[in-house]
Amino acid sequence: MNEPPRPRWLSEHWHAIGWLVFASVALVLYVWVHKSWRGDYIEHIGPQVADAVELYVLRPNVVTGALELRVGDVPYTFDRHDQGPLGIGTLPEARGVLTRASAIVERYNLALRNYIDGIMDGFYPSPNNQHHMLVPLSTVNPNAVVKERSSGSNQGENWFVLRVTVESFSHVRHEYPNEQTLDALIDLARGAELIRIQQGRKNEIVLGTDGTDGTKPNEVVQAVGVMSGKRADLRKAVNCLFEIPASSACERPPCNVFAGCPNAEDGPGGAKSPKATNETLFHRQLRRVVERNIGFFWVSGKYLWYEIMMLAALGVVTRKLVLFAADYAGVRANRIWQPRESIRTLMQFAVAPVFSLVIIWILTLTHIISVKPLIGDVWSNGTVPIAFLLGLFPLLGYNVLHGLAEGVFGRKVVEEKAAEAKPVEIPDPSSVPADGAAASFERLRQRVRHHATAVLRH
Repeated sequence: MNEPPRPRWLSEHWHAIGWLVFASVALVLYVWVHKSWRGDYIEHIGPQVADAVELYVLRPNVVTGALELRVGDVPYTFDRHDQGPLGIGTLPEARGVLTRASAIVERYNLALRNYIDGIMDGFYPSPNNQHHMLVPLSTVNPNAVVKERSSGSNQGENWFVLRVTVESFSHVRHEYPNEQTLDALIDLARGAELIRIQQGRKNEIVLGTDGTDGTKPNEVVQAVGVMSGKRADLRKAVNCLFEIPASSACERPPCNVFAGCPNAEDGPGGAKSPKATNETLFHRQLRRVVERNIGFFWVSGKYLWYEIMMLAALGVVTRKLVLFAADYAGVRANRIWQPRESIRTLMQFAVAPVFSLVIIWILTLTHIISVKPLIGDVWSNGTVPIAFLLGLFPLLGYNVLHGLAEGVFGRKVVEEKAAEAKPVEIPDPSSVPADGAAASFERLRQRVRHHATAVLRH
């Protein structure tokens, strides 16, 4: 008689199928929401991505003046532990863009330094005047005619050099070779005098005019033009990446070699929409890479809280499916299915997202966990696994909030309980006499006679 009732086969099997279908629908719906709303999520976090990308800028070094790629106030280094803003530094594809850009800047600095050193090494003191420095015209303009043969009585070769003052040369000589130094060299050449030195003679003959009209010999003008053109040519690849608009200096051959140019179907500057017109090519490439590598989970903005609630609800469904599978397969002995278990699971399905949201919010405010939005590596902020665990163990969320409430208010929280039914025991009148006398056969006989003659007495 004490054996528990056996579950009905049809009810239990249909219940198992129902929960399996419900869990499958919940999982498919969870994936579908993330896939269909991906564009909205990317648009929502677009300002954050743009701000993070713009932290990668090209700035001159405060000491040397050489250009360098910086992340905020720190020079960019290829460090696997340096995540950078939004974790961009950990994305392999983004690392490729950053490394190529850094290599272009380094190659530009090296080429600029070699060009400046080559010109500076060509200067030598004037043998006729200690206050002047000379440089062969061929050093400044390799295509210029640097010597000619004169006729007449002064036969011989004439050499052409540029002459500057020692004072003006010293200001440039002791500077680190950077863009400002090259600009100073160009100005130095613009103000130089064209000198002809005859072979076998020490005199220096000044050529051209330097009157009030500011005219200069063609050789000086050409030399300045060559130096300015060389400066623009050296910086072409850098301008291709970091100038606005990119099309002003970005030609297809150099950009294909170093960092790639906008596609042929792109508009001016490679922009397909007005949004990208104020972006450099480097920032546009990096932003597109970041958007392509945005992970499956929503870990930024208001979508983060939606993600927490959905993961908690999915955890509740997963727990119910696992426990019911164990009962259905007979893993847990002496367990039978009861409808109230499903009702309890539906209630947990409703309250677990709220518990998870409040708990993670409190943990964030107390700095126990950090809700740090990242692109790609979403597990490092801890919100995704914690939200699922709070749904997988719904009573854990309640216990955490219960303990937190007691700790905050410093007193024990009294739980509300439903009224318990307490049945009163009814004593058996045949076993306990009214007068307290012990039961006997004679007393039983008197009671039977009393009830049998009751009709006659009334």
